[in-house]
Amino acid sequence: MFGVVAPAQVWTLANYVLTTREAKRMFGFIGSGATAGWIVGGYLTQVTAKRFGAESTLIGMAVCAGDRRRCSSAGSGARRQLSRRRASRTRARTAARGHLARASS
Repeated sequence: MFGVVAPAQVWTLANYVLTTREAKRMFGFIGSGATAGWIVGGYLTQVTAKRFGAESTLIGMAVCAGDRRRCSSAGSGARRQLSRRRASRTRARTAARGHLARASS
């Protein structure tokens, strides 16, 4: 289930954050990063399962899923940066609309 929900959330976030022009430029890069992540993740899972056993690998995944602060600390910084970027873009659009409204009157 995680393999279905996580990519859907990533693409939803990308659609929400990026403009049309940025999306045309970045979606290929994001998609190739996802493919590389699947390859590396599969390899690391294989190495971890061989070294520690399947049970230990599952316990490690459960710990990471339960303690998101430790396992996804990089993600929180990215979310803060994206929210700041979104706020500045919204302010710029609002200012542009105000400028257009004054120019038309």
